[in-house]
Amino acid sequence: MRAVIQQVVHPLHQARIIQRSVRAYWWYRMQRLFRDVPKHAAQIQRGYRCRAARKRVVFQRRTNAAERIQRQARHKLAKIGMWKMVTLRHYSAILIQRRLRQRWLQHSARYYWKMLKKRLGEVMRVLAEKLLVDGRIAECSRVFSMAEFYREALMSGKRDLLRLKVLRTYRVYSERVRKAFLLISTEGVNDPSKAFKLTYATFSKVLKDAKIMPLLPTAASAGIIFQKCNSVDFEQTPSSSAKKRGMKAPEPEEEDRTLELDEFVEALLRLAAECYPDEGDAADRLRAIIEDNFLPYLPRLELRTADEEPDEEEAALVDALISGHAPKLKKLFKHYAGEGAGPGEDADSVSCDEFLQMAKECRLASLGLSYTKCLDTFIDSNEEEVNEFIKGDLTEELADAMQMDYDEFLVAMRSLVIRLPVPARAKKTRVYTDFFTSMFRECPHYHLNLSEIE
Repeated sequence: MRAVIQQVVHPLHQARIIQRSVRAYWWYRMQRLFRDVPKHAAQIQRGYRCRAARKRVVFQRRTNAAERIQRQARHKLAKIGMWKMVTLRHYSAILIQRRLRQRWLQHSARYYWKMLKKRLGEVMRVLAEKLLVDGRIAECSRVFSMAEFYREALMSGKRDLLRLKVLRTYRVYSERVRKAFLLISTEGVNDPSKAFKLTYATFSKVLKDAKIMPLLPTAASAGIIFQKCNSVDFEQTPSSSAKKRGMKAPEPEEEDRTLELDEFVEALLRLAAECYPDEGDAADRLRAIIEDNFLPYLPRLELRTADEEPDEEEAALVDALISGHAPKLKKLFKHYAGEGAGPGEDADSVSCDEFLQMAKECRLASLGLSYTKCLDTFIDSNEEEVNEFIKGDLTEELADAMQMDYDEFLVAMRSLVIRLPVPARAKKTRVYTDFFTSMFRECPHYHLNLSEIE
C-alpha cells in the first residue's frame, strides 16, 4: 500500500516540487528583474546622458571651430581691409602731392611767363649774346644788330625771338659756311691785301656757280646786295626825329669793295630774302639757301685744293733741290720775315701777306703758280690755324693768325714745286731746276745776292 501510495504521492510531490521550483524561479526572476530595472534604467540614463553630453561636446567643438573660422576670416578681412586702407592712403598722398606739385608748377609757370613777357626782349638779347660767344659764331654780330631782317615780326619780343632763331639756324651750318668762304675768298686773288676777302667778280661767279643768280628778281640785284653789304650799315643811321633830338650819324666807314666773313653772312640773309620770299621767316630762308645752293656747291670748291701725291722719285728730286738751295731759301725767308718785324724783333715767321708779296715780287705767276695756288699752299702749311677758323675758335683775323716758320716755309716751297705745271714733253728735272733759278733771278732785292750764293 505504502508502495502504492508512494507511487501515487511521489509524482504529486515531484509535481509540487517542480511547481515550487518554477514559482521560485519566476520569483527570483521577478525579484532580479525588479532589482535590475533601476540599474538598467540608470545605465540607460547614464548612456543617454553620455550620448547627450557627447553631442553637446561635438556641437560645442563644431561651434568653436565655426567661431575660429569666423575669427580667422574676420582677421583676414581685417588685414585685407587694413592693407587696402593703407594702400589707399599711400596712393591718395601720392596723388595729392602730385596734384599740389602740378598746381605749384602751373602757378610758377604762369608767374614766370608773365615776368618773362615783360622782359622778353632783354632775355632774348642775353641768350643771343651768350650764343654768339659760346656758340662760336662771332661773325653774326653784324646781322644780329640789323633790324631790317626782322621787321616781319611785328612785336618787339617776337623780333628778338626771330634774331635768336636766325643765330641758332646759322650755328648749325657755321663750320661749312666758314669753309666755303675760305675756299671762295682764296680763288682768283691777284692782290695780297684782298686775300680772304670776296671781290664783286668772285661774288658774282659764286652766285652763278651755286645757281643763285637765276633765282634773283633782277640782274642788278647781286650788285645791289654786294653794295649794301660792303657799305655803312643803314640801320645805324638815325631817323629824322632822332636827328631833331641831337643824334648824329656815325662817321662813314671806308669801303674796300670786298666782303669779309661777317659781310658774307649778311649777304646770305639778303640773298635768301630775294630768292626765297615765300619760304617763311628769315631763319627758314637762310636754311633754304644754304641747303639748296651752298652745300651742293661746296664739294666743287673742295676739288680745287685736292692735289695728287707725287711719286717717290719725284719727291726725292724735289727734296734734293730744296736741300741744295737751302742757304738761298734761308736768306729769302729771313728777308721777307723781317719785313713785318719791328725794330729789335726776331724775324722767325712769314705772314700770309709777306708770302704773297714774295710770290708777287719773284714773279711766280709767270712760272705757272697763280696767287690762288700760292694761297692754297700757305693754307695747307697752317692747318692748325685753319681748323680753328673753321670751328670758330680763332679770335683774330685769319690772315694775321697764320704764320709760317722756316720748316713750314720749306714744306710750302716743296708744295709749290710739285704744283708746277709740267709741259707734255718737258722733263721734270729741268722744270724744277728752272723754277729755283728763275725765282732767285727775278727777286728784286739784289742785296741778297741770291744768284751768287752757292
